[in-house]
Amino acid sequence: MKRILLFALVMFVSSARAQVYTSLFPETNVKGVPGDIFNITFTLTNPSSTPVYVFINRYQKVIPPFWNSCFCYIQCHEGKQDTITAYIQPFTSEYVSVQFKTDSVNPGYATSYFKMFQIGFPTALTNFTFTADTRSVNGVGLAAATIENKDLTLFPNPVSEILTIRSANEKIQTIKLYDVSGKLLMEAAAMEQLDISRLEKGIYQIHIQTDAKGYHTKIIKN
Repeated sequence: MKRILLFALVMFVSSARAQVYTSLFPETNVKGVPGDIFNITFTLTNPSSTPVYVFINRYQKVIPPFWNSCFCYIQCHEGKQDTITAYIQPFTSEYVSVQFKTDSVNPGYATSYFKMFQIGFPTALTNFTFTADTRSVNGVGLAAATIENKDLTLFPNPVSEILTIRSANEKIQTIKLYDVSGKLLMEAAAMEQLDISRLEKGIYQIHIQTDAKGYHTKIIKN
């Protein structure tokens, strides 16, 4: 009888033990330029003497056309795979990444929503959200001001040689031209024309800073 009671007590203590893993998240909102590949990596740690399994579910994702997002744990999985289970040995850590592959031309914004729990403790949920944003260059957001603003005109577009920028009410301070990977190719100060005749044909990002605000758009070199 004592052996039966002791076995029952051990089973109760084992099933009643608390969730043991811990999680550490980095910056969850990443920004860049079209063509960037973002990897947001978070750490799962098991401080206990027994292995644990952590289930991660991406229950919703909103990504622009031509973007892709996937889990990377041990290896990168297909974008359509929305769940993984991480195995964490005693006193060790595992690393899980969420990767965003962005459109190389068009700026965009993506959001993925996650729920995570240790298997055996489904009600002890951790909720988190990751976002990726390529709508800005050097911190100047597209939503704040676009080149179509009546105060600023840019022509011709497409352009072969000389790009002209005119400002009705603001003084142009700098003009910066980037390729689709975000590499700075040209920079000019207080000018209204930019000679791009030596550039290869393609799509480029241009950022124009006036004394009032920044403008950002893309141009086509033909």
